[in-house]
Amino acid sequence: MTQLGIEQVLSELGASIGADLKPDANGVVTLAIGDDVALSIEVPADSDFVYFHGSVKRLGGSDRVAALEDAMERNLFGLSMSGAWLALDRSSGELLLCYSSLAAGVDADKLLGTLEALAATVRALRQEESGQRGDDNTQSLSVTDHFIRV
Repeated sequence: MTQLGIEQVLSELGASIGADLKPDANGVVTLAIGDDVALSIEVPADSDFVYFHGSVKRLGGSDRVAALEDAMERNLFGLSMSGAWLALDRSSGELLLCYSSLAAGVDADKLLGTLEALAATVRALRQEESGQRGDDNTQSLSVTDHFIRV
């Protein structure tokens, strides 16, 4: 599927939810899922894949190593969404939930299902984190804090 094909799927999904889901000049569109999760969909030119990113949390200073070790452990078998992984955006210090999908065969319903599953996984990770650690070394993120570097 070409970039034009996935842009058509985004357009269809946007029409169904009443939003303009046209990717920006970098091929990225970010949308809020509920009041608490922002997910970015990256549609690189000349790629057969669509990439998804959602911020789980911003890592703090003293427990950064422990948080990264925990994320790497979760990558093995600790994520509820099959095929998803956690990664660090070093420049922002954000721990991201990431996912990729072949663009071929994606339709608006499948895209919406993927977005809902990713949002649920981000929420579950945030809830687990807030229950595990009561320290001030991590900062929760609001939708307005969200950004993706491409």
